[in-house]
Amino acid sequence: KDGKKERFEKIARQAAMQCGRDTLPEIGDFTDFDGIFGNGSPVFFYENAKKLGKPLFSEYLKNNGIKDRFSFIVGPEGGFSEKEVKTALEKAETVSLGERILRAETVPIAVLSVIAASIGEM
Repeated sequence: KDGKKERFEKIARQAAMQCGRDTLPEIGDFTDFDGIFGNGSPVFFYENAKKLGKPLFSEYLKNNGIKDRFSFIVGPEGGFSEKEVKTALEKAETVSLGERILRAETVPIAVLSVIAASIGEM
């Protein structure tokens, strides 16, 4: 954690300035897996969501819109443990990003792109 939050805040600030945003994304405190469910209901992007009958993220947004605050769970390289999946399925809205399994670092880009397109920014 040594300096990571500050690094992410700096990256978020620079990216927001570059694209002309008035508001900065909030970088929350780091927490363990169970701690991420304390602030509302995050969206859980799970590679097997479609097999479980869960909607695509774009469908979820059409039905639920986007709130003032939006949090989501992106898995580590190699995926979630069975215990983590069970917990997330119980405590989060579970959605799919489609058939392809994306790298952990590309999921946030895909998620933010879908959000931007759904609110007419793209």
